[in-house]
Amino acid sequence: KERNYHAGTGIASYDVMWISKAAADQRAGRAGRTGPGHCYRLYSSSVYSRVFDQFAMPEVLTRPLEDIVLAMKTMNVSNVTQFPFPTPPEQSQINAAVRLLANLGCVDVSKIEEHGGDGKITTLGRAVSQLPLGVRYGKMLLVGAQANVLDYAITLVAVLSEATPFAHHSEKMEHGKASDTANEVDGLDEVDRNQTQQANKEHKKKMGARKWNHNGGDVLAAMMAVGAYAYAESENSDKSTCRQFCDENGLNLVVMQRIAKLRLHLCKLAKARLPNAGGVAAKTGRFTNSMAPPNRAEDCVLRQAIASGL
Repeated sequence: KERNYHAGTGIASYDVMWISKAAADQRAGRAGRTGPGHCYRLYSSSVYSRVFDQFAMPEVLTRPLEDIVLAMKTMNVSNVTQFPFPTPPEQSQINAAVRLLANLGCVDVSKIEEHGGDGKITTLGRAVSQLPLGVRYGKMLLVGAQANVLDYAITLVAVLSEATPFAHHSEKMEHGKASDTANEVDGLDEVDRNQTQQANKEHKKKMGARKWNHNGGDVLAAMMAVGAYAYAESENSDKSTCRQFCDENGLNLVVMQRIAKLRLHLCKLAKARLPNAGGVAAKTGRFTNSMAPPNRAEDCVLRQAIASGL
């Protein structure tokens, strides 16, 4: 898996790709490092010579440019567009990154004509640069900390950093309906019976996912689901019980587990970098398993925190 940055959409994703020729040769060299050895490659020499790139793509082209531009601004690089990159990104991408940072309030571009360059870093920008997160997520945490809803903001960032936790229903289901009558199942052969049972299971997941509705959208609905999962896990840490909870509520167990790990990591980060903020995470470096749903005022602040990073 390699990280790819799609300049058109501004989204970074991890995709399964072929390694480069340089990486393949480096890995082959490990076979004889300490003694005689063999390297077995699970691809043909034709794929190696025709498909593989000579070298891996430079990191500056595989991550969002706004993070790089902000880091350069903290080092007092006044004009990023004129910086002599060894592998320069496209000019339009750099300009788009500067505009994004300006819209987020991390870079001040109001005095470009007077001072030149492409903007100076703001106080907010320096605060965001201290967090080992993307610019958008860093600002969400700071807004949440300022509004005393850091624990909820941490959950939001964890949710946005992963795939949707809601399990999708099977496309094989006709009109989203599945038969769960015993007579229909008993009258089928083994193959059709397994397909029907799987369809019924997917239908139950779909119906369970409907429980997580929120007027603020899927992100806040996912935050509620994460809180419920943490409570269910604290009540019974048995994996089978957690799996049953996810199946009954239309949630993806693997995604929920990854969100829980990332949430704990962000809590430790909050304790180290935001110790003066309110909430459980900033004080203990952990999250509470009984996080109550946000009230109306907190819900409004969380929507503003989400919008602030867009």
